[in-house]
Amino acid sequence: MKQKKVIKLTPPTVKLEERIGQKAGLRPYRKGGVRLETEMYGDKKIVHNYGHGGGGVSVGFGYSLEAVEIFERETMVYPTNRNIAVLGSGYIGLYTAYILSRRGYTVTIYSDNFVSSSSLSQFDQTDSFPITSQVAGGIWIPSFYEYNNTPKIKLLHEKCARITYNFYKDCIENKKFKGLSYRTVYSVPSIQDVQSCTPKDIDMKYQNVLITFDEKHFIECYSYQTILADGDIFLPELISELDRLKVNFVKKHFDQKEDLFQLAESYVFNCTGLQSKFLFSDNNVFPVKGQLAVFKPNKDIEYFFIEDLPNGDRLVLFPLSVGLTYGHVASSDDYDNKPTKQVIDKISQNAYNYFKQFTQPNPSL
Repeated sequence: MKQKKVIKLTPPTVKLEERIGQKAGLRPYRKGGVRLETEMYGDKKIVHNYGHGGGGVSVGFGYSLEAVEIFERETMVYPTNRNIAVLGSGYIGLYTAYILSRRGYTVTIYSDNFVSSSSLSQFDQTDSFPITSQVAGGIWIPSFYEYNNTPKIKLLHEKCARITYNFYKDCIENKKFKGLSYRTVYSVPSIQDVQSCTPKDIDMKYQNVLITFDEKHFIECYSYQTILADGDIFLPELISELDRLKVNFVKKHFDQKEDLFQLAESYVFNCTGLQSKFLFSDNNVFPVKGQLAVFKPNKDIEYFFIEDLPNGDRLVLFPLSVGLTYGHVASSDDYDNKPTKQVIDKISQNAYNYFKQFTQPNPSL
C-alpha cells in the first residue's frame, strides 16, 4: 500500500484577547438558481443577473460575461446607445462593468454601498456595513448556490465556473492583481461536494494526505489547490481598474422598481443580489447570513483548513490579509447584517479549543 504524504503545517496560535474584529454578510440565495434573463420595463431594457448565493466570487465573472452576451445578442450585437447602468457593486456588478467597459460601453455603477477600507465590522456599528462580496472568504469553490436543478443549468454552471477560474488563472500568471493567489486547502471532511461542483477539466491537484501541526498528532485529510480572491486587496484593485476604464460610480438607493425611470440610461444590468427581492418582487430570493471571527494576521499561514468539531460546528480557517479568519456559521432568512457577539465568541472559542492542543498547553485567558 502506498504511504500517504506527510505535510507539516505551522499551527495558528489562537489568543482570544488578540481578536481584532469580525465579519458578517448576507449571501443572496435564490430558489431555482440564478436569474439570468432580460425584461422590458417601460423604455428600460433590464438584464437580470442575481441569486449566486455564496458562489459569486467563484462563478461571477462567467455569469457576467454570459449576461453581456445575452444583452448583445438581443440588441443586434452593437447597439447605437452605448450608455449602460449597472445596479450593485459586489463581484457581479463590478465584473459586469469591467466586461462592458472593455467592450466600449459607457458604464455607471449605482449602489447603496461600495468597497470600503476594511471588511471588519463592529457589534455596535449603526452606519453602512462592508458589502458582502468584501466580507466573503473569497475561496474559489463554485458551490453554495443552486446550480444543478436541470442538466441545462448544470452545464451553464460549469461553463461560468470554468470561465471565472481561467480569468483568475490568467490574472495570476500575468501578475495583473496582487489579490489573487493559489492556495492549498486541507479538509478533514469529505470533499465530494467540492469535486461534484468543479468542472472535470480543472486540475485541483486532489490528494489524500496526512497533516501534522506538532509532529505528534497526524490527521488524515484531503488536499486540493484552488484560488483565493482576497477581497480587501482584490476588490480595491478591481475598482482601480474600473477607474482606469472610466467607469462612473454613483451612490444611489432604489426603493422600488419605478425608481429606475429616474435613470438616464435605457439599458440596465440588475446585479443587486438580495435587494432584488424587494426591488423586483422576487420572493425566491432570501438571505443566508455568515459570520467570521478575525485574529491578528500571520504571514506564515497560507493554507485553508476545514474540520468538523465534536460539538457539531465546523471550523474553517481562512488566511486573509486582514487577519486569520475563522468561521462557517450560516443562518437563513436573517436580514440583520450586524455581527452577533454570541456567535463570534463561539467561533473564537472553537478555534481556541481546537488549536490549543497543538500550541497552547495552558489557557490564554
